[in-house]
Amino acid sequence: MSPSTPKGKSDRTALYRLFDADDTLLYLGIARDPEYRWKLHSDRQTWWHHVARKTVKWYSSREDALAAEARFTAKELPLYDRAAKDAAEVIQYDDAADRARVTEWLLRELSTAQPGWEIGVGKAARACNTSRTSARHAMYAFTGEGGRLERGPQGRFIVAALQAPPFEAA
Repeated sequence: MSPSTPKGKSDRTALYRLFDADDTLLYLGIARDPEYRWKLHSDRQTWWHHVARKTVKWYSSREDALAAEARFTAKELPLYDRAAKDAAEVIQYDDAADRARVTEWLLRELSTAQPGWEIGVGKAARACNTSRTSARHAMYAFTGEGGRLERGPQGRFIVAALQAPPFEAA
Protein backbone atom coordinates (compact mmCIF):
# COMPACT_ATOMS: atom_id res chain seq x y z
CA MET A 1 0.00 0.00 0.00
CA SER A 2 1.37 3.45 -0.85
CA PRO A 3 1.67 6.13 1.84
CA SER A 4 -1.16 8.11 0.20
CA THR A 5 -3.60 5.20 0.33
CA PRO A 6 -5.96 5.45 3.33
CA LYS A 7 -5.71 2.61 5.81
CA GLY A 8 -7.95 -0.24 4.77
CA LYS A 9 -8.12 0.95 1.14
CA SER A 10 -6.47 -0.98 -1.70
CA ASP A 11 -3.86 0.59 -3.94
CA ARG A 12 -4.94 -1.87 -6.64
CA THR A 13 -5.14 -0.10 -10.02
CA ALA A 14 -6.45 -1.21 -13.40
CA LEU A 15 -4.84 -0.66 -16.77
CA TYR A 16 -7.64 -0.51 -19.34
CA ARG A 17 -7.72 -0.43 -23.12
CA LEU A 18 -10.58 0.84 -25.28
CA PHE A 19 -10.99 -0.54 -28.82
CA ASP A 20 -13.30 0.28 -31.72
CA ALA A 21 -15.25 -2.28 -33.78
CA ASP A 22 -12.21 -2.84 -36.04
CA ASP A 23 -10.07 -3.57 -32.96
CA THR A 24 -8.12 -0.31 -33.30
CA LEU A 25 -6.79 0.78 -29.91
CA LEU A 26 -8.45 4.12 -29.20
CA TYR A 27 -7.23 4.81 -25.67
CA LEU A 28 -5.19 3.27 -22.88
CA GLY A 29 -5.37 4.48 -19.28
CA ILE A 30 -5.31 3.56 -15.62
CA ALA A 31 -7.89 3.90 -12.88
CA ARG A 32 -8.76 2.46 -9.49
CA ASP A 33 -12.38 2.37 -10.66
CA PRO A 34 -12.48 1.79 -14.43
CA GLU A 35 -16.29 1.86 -14.60
CA TYR A 36 -16.33 5.37 -13.10
CA ARG A 37 -13.51 6.51 -15.43
CA TRP A 38 -15.45 5.17 -18.43
CA LYS A 39 -18.49 7.15 -17.32
CA LEU A 40 -16.33 10.29 -17.33
CA HIS A 41 -14.96 9.42 -20.77
CA SER A 42 -18.48 8.79 -22.08
CA ASP A 43 -19.49 12.26 -20.94
CA ARG A 44 -16.40 14.13 -22.16
CA GLN A 45 -14.78 12.39 -25.12
CA THR A 46 -16.22 12.99 -28.58
CA TRP A 47 -14.86 9.63 -29.76
CA TRP A 48 -16.49 7.59 -26.96
CA HIS A 49 -19.36 6.24 -29.09
CA HIS A 50 -16.79 4.32 -31.16
CA VAL A 51 -15.75 2.18 -28.17
CA ALA A 52 -16.84 -1.39 -28.91
CA ARG A 53 -14.60 -3.39 -26.58
CA LYS A 54 -12.78 -2.82 -23.28
CA THR A 55 -10.06 -4.83 -21.59
CA VAL A 56 -8.82 -4.54 -18.01
CA LYS A 57 -5.68 -5.83 -16.31
CA TRP A 58 -5.28 -5.25 -12.58
CA TYR A 59 -1.99 -4.28 -10.91
CA SER A 60 -1.31 -4.51 -7.19
CA SER A 61 -0.14 -0.88 -6.95
CA ARG A 62 -0.69 2.43 -8.70
CA GLU A 63 3.05 2.67 -9.29
CA ASP A 64 3.06 -0.66 -11.15
CA ALA A 65 0.05 0.42 -13.22
CA LEU A 66 1.70 3.77 -14.07
CA ALA A 67 4.85 1.99 -15.25
CA ALA A 68 2.80 -0.43 -17.36
CA GLU A 69 0.76 2.45 -18.79
CA ALA A 70 3.92 4.30 -19.88
CA ARG A 71 5.43 1.14 -21.38
CA PHE A 72 2.31 0.05 -23.28
CA THR A 73 1.35 3.56 -24.40
CA ALA A 74 4.76 4.05 -26.01
CA LYS A 75 4.56 0.63 -27.65
CA GLU A 76 0.89 0.51 -28.74
CA LEU A 77 0.28 4.21 -29.59
CA PRO A 78 -3.46 4.54 -28.83
CA LEU A 79 -5.23 6.67 -31.44
CA TYR A 80 -6.67 9.35 -29.11
CA ASP A 81 -4.15 9.25 -26.27
CA ARG A 82 -2.17 12.47 -25.91
CA ALA A 83 0.46 10.70 -23.82
CA ALA A 84 1.20 8.41 -26.77
CA LYS A 85 2.22 11.10 -29.22
CA ASP A 86 3.84 14.49 -29.50
CA ALA A 87 1.27 17.27 -29.28
CA ALA A 88 1.58 17.90 -33.02
CA GLU A 89 0.74 14.27 -33.83
CA VAL A 90 -2.34 13.87 -31.65
CA ILE A 91 -5.37 12.94 -33.69
CA GLN A 92 -8.43 14.92 -32.73
CA TYR A 93 -11.75 13.29 -33.47
CA ASP A 94 -13.71 15.55 -35.83
CA ASP A 95 -17.29 15.49 -34.60
CA ALA A 96 -18.78 17.87 -37.20
CA ALA A 97 -20.88 15.08 -38.77
CA ASP A 98 -22.02 13.95 -35.30
CA ARG A 99 -23.11 17.49 -34.41
CA ALA A 100 -24.94 17.80 -37.73
CA ARG A 101 -26.91 14.59 -36.98
CA VAL A 102 -27.85 15.98 -33.55
CA THR A 103 -28.92 19.28 -35.12
CA GLU A 104 -31.16 17.49 -37.65
CA TRP A 105 -32.64 15.29 -34.92
CA LEU A 106 -33.19 18.29 -32.65
CA LEU A 107 -34.97 20.23 -35.38
CA ARG A 108 -37.37 17.29 -35.82
CA GLU A 109 -37.91 17.08 -32.04
CA LEU A 110 -38.50 20.82 -31.75
CA SER A 111 -41.09 20.78 -34.53
CA THR A 112 -43.51 18.99 -32.19
CA ALA A 113 -42.14 19.99 -28.79
CA GLN A 114 -44.09 22.10 -26.34
CA PRO A 115 -42.51 24.85 -24.21
CA GLY A 116 -41.26 23.42 -20.95
CA TRP A 117 -40.49 19.95 -22.29
CA GLU A 118 -37.11 18.58 -21.30
CA ILE A 119 -34.70 17.13 -23.83
CA GLY A 120 -31.78 15.25 -22.32
CA VAL A 121 -28.26 15.24 -23.71
CA GLY A 122 -28.10 11.47 -23.24
CA LYS A 123 -31.31 10.98 -25.24
CA ALA A 124 -29.90 13.09 -28.09
CA ALA A 125 -26.59 11.20 -28.00
CA ARG A 126 -28.31 7.80 -28.09
CA ALA A 127 -30.73 8.83 -30.84
CA CYS A 128 -27.87 10.08 -33.00
CA ASN A 129 -25.25 7.45 -32.09
CA THR A 130 -22.78 10.05 -30.88
CA SER A 131 -21.08 11.15 -27.69
CA ARG A 132 -22.74 13.22 -25.00
CA THR A 133 -20.11 15.92 -25.61
CA SER A 134 -20.98 16.24 -29.31
CA ALA A 135 -24.71 16.23 -28.50
CA ARG A 136 -24.26 18.87 -25.79
CA HIS A 137 -22.27 21.15 -28.10
CA ALA A 138 -24.89 20.85 -30.84
CA MET A 139 -27.65 21.63 -28.33
CA TYR A 140 -25.81 24.71 -27.04
CA ALA A 141 -26.22 26.21 -30.52
CA PHE A 142 -29.98 26.32 -29.82
CA THR A 143 -29.58 28.36 -26.62
CA GLY A 144 -29.07 32.07 -26.10
CA GLU A 145 -31.19 35.04 -26.94
CA GLY A 146 -34.09 33.94 -29.12
CA GLY A 147 -32.97 30.32 -28.94
CA ARG A 148 -35.33 27.36 -28.84
CA LEU A 149 -33.66 25.79 -25.80
CA GLU A 150 -32.69 26.90 -22.33
CA ARG A 151 -30.12 25.12 -20.22
CA GLY A 152 -31.76 23.04 -17.54
CA PRO A 153 -30.48 20.89 -14.68
CA GLN A 154 -28.35 17.76 -14.92
CA GLY A 155 -27.59 17.62 -18.63
CA ARG A 156 -31.05 18.57 -19.77
CA PHE A 157 -32.29 21.35 -21.96
CA ILE A 158 -35.75 22.90 -21.68
CA VAL A 159 -37.79 23.85 -24.74
CA ALA A 160 -38.20 27.61 -24.54
CA ALA A 161 -41.44 29.46 -25.06
CA LEU A 162 -41.58 31.03 -28.49
CA GLN A 163 -41.40 34.77 -28.40
CA ALA A 164 -44.45 36.39 -29.92
CA PRO A 165 -43.63 38.99 -32.57
CA PRO A 166 -44.17 42.57 -31.44
CA PHE A 167 -47.73 43.82 -31.90
CA GLU A 168 -48.07 46.34 -34.69
CA ALA A 169 -51.03 48.69 -34.75
CA ALA A 170 -52.88 48.88 -38.05
